[in-house]
Amino acid sequence: MSSIKIHMIIAKRVQKRLGLGADFMLGSILPDLYKQIYDRENTHFEIRENNELKLDIESFGSKYLNKKDGLIFGYLAHLIEDQIWYENYECKYRSQRFINEEDFLNTMYRDYDVMDEQLVKSEIDILKVKDEIKNVLKKSNLPECEKISLLIDEKIKVRNMSSEKKTTYLTVKACKEYIKKSTEEVIKIIKELM
Repeated sequence: MSSIKIHMIIAKRVQKRLGLGADFMLGSILPDLYKQIYDRENTHFEIRENNELKLDIESFGSKYLNKKDGLIFGYLAHLIEDQIWYENYECKYRSQRFINEEDFLNTMYRDYDVMDEQLVKSEIDILKVKDEIKNVLKKSNLPECEKISLLIDEKIKVRNMSSEKKTTYLTVKACKEYIKKSTEEVIKIIKELM
């Protein structure tokens, strides 16, 4: 689905518009951090129907939305964003070339690195947000806090990809479109739940 840093850009926009705290930001990246520890199907509430990937957002909602807090809203936001990414972008990119899954994912993650560098610096102070997230994590009672903290250090850092500016699938325009579309959809749904 989209990169962790793009999830953070969307979360920052939603935070500003809805007045949510740093716990929302942590929640918005937790699925991608937890997938490094647990299996993706459970962390992302994935189900396959007719060889198509879907996220069981209703199952997540019935299980967790009795708690109306920023962390849960952030996690929900991530799932919504991933569903939008899959339905509107990833399927299109996968159909562009007939390559195997591993090659596709490697190429997509290389594209994410290039897009992250171009988009993050104009949107958020990544290191400041990382510190805010880690402070929320320290005060939480989330499972696997120590592992999550290490993953945050590993995944959220400033990279200089200046030598690698070309992408295979992603464009700045497509990423900005996705960020805007996801931001609006997440705001709409979370407003209804608040």
